[in-house]
Amino acid sequence: MLTRRFCTLGLLAAVSLLAPAPPADGGPAPSCFGTPATITGSGKIKGTSGPDVIVGSAGSDSINGGGGSDTICGLGGEDKIAAKNGSMQIDGGPGQDSIKVKAGGGGSSVILGGDEEDTISFDPQGGGGNTVDGGNGGDNIKAKCGGGDVVNGGEGEDEIQASTKGAGSITVNGGGDDDEISFKNSGGGGNAINGGLGTDKCSGKNVTIDCEILD
Repeated sequence: MLTRRFCTLGLLAAVSLLAPAPPADGGPAPSCFGTPATITGSGKIKGTSGPDVIVGSAGSDSINGGGGSDTICGLGGEDKIAAKNGSMQIDGGPGQDSIKVKAGGGGSSVILGGDEEDTISFDPQGGGGNTVDGGNGGDNIKAKCGGGDVVNGGEGEDEIQASTKGAGSITVNGGGDDDEISFKNSGGGGNAINGGLGTDKCSGKNVTIDCEILD
């Protein structure tokens, strides 16, 4: 009887480690894009092979979504976020974040850098209708776009490299300040680069350009 009771308590303890801890101040439970977190933590955080909702900390975290269609919020600090194999919703939050996403599965993803200077690498791997937004700060964005994608630099002096193979209707917006934008397209029309405010430098083929043009 004593042995059976010990095993039951051990199982309950293991389950409690997987569940997000309740807020210490009794406030609302952590959420990301309006969805309650399934994994919370700080430092190194790793998701599962399926869909996760991961919320980091106010400090600098290293978050790996694992696989599946993940929803990840880094919160504050200089976060490193990686995710693959699914449609993603990712918000780096305030701080100089590094976000690397290889999506997939044919769905649409939303990638937000947040405030300050972020580095974003995005590859939809076939999916279209994605949104990549650097937010405030001078961001470095490299996006391999699918059909109907929108890439926004936001405020700050951004460097954006966008490309697509065959897909069309890609829109790249520099936003405020002096941006540098390049666009490579091997096919598909209806693409546009909008430099926005500031003295922008843009280059591209098979694209309508509204900003200063590089040779």
